[in-house]
Amino acid sequence: MLNYNDPSFYENLHHIEIPIKKDEGQDFISICYGGNMMHPTLEHNDILIAKKKNVSSGELTNGEIYIVLSLHGLHILRLDEYSDDNKIILQGDNQSKIKLQIHESEIHAMYQVTAKITPKLGNQ
Repeated sequence: MLNYNDPSFYENLHHIEIPIKKDEGQDFISICYGGNMMHPTLEHNDILIAKKKNVSSGELTNGEIYIVLSLHGLHILRLDEYSDDNKIILQGDNQSKIKLQIHESEIHAMYQVTAKITPKLGNQ
């Protein structure tokens, strides 16, 4: 019998497929979040669903959480600013408030987080 209150049960969930109704041309991903840069908004092992965005078309919204794949790695942070010189400034939600600046030309793909699944049971 599975013990759903045991944290190791959730640690072993590596992949989840969620049927998403999407229009032609839309691109969604799901990713398991790890880390603490977005705490308390995101917790370790939260599953994020995100929709691909075009960086240069003005589709980005300040204050939203994005998954950014760039020359500097994979980042899951909040968009603080999209500057006039084609740089995006990302920031975490934790107390350190570290900012990351990436030029548009260094970005391979960018996804806006549209949903979060928190794999926890109990009173919250």
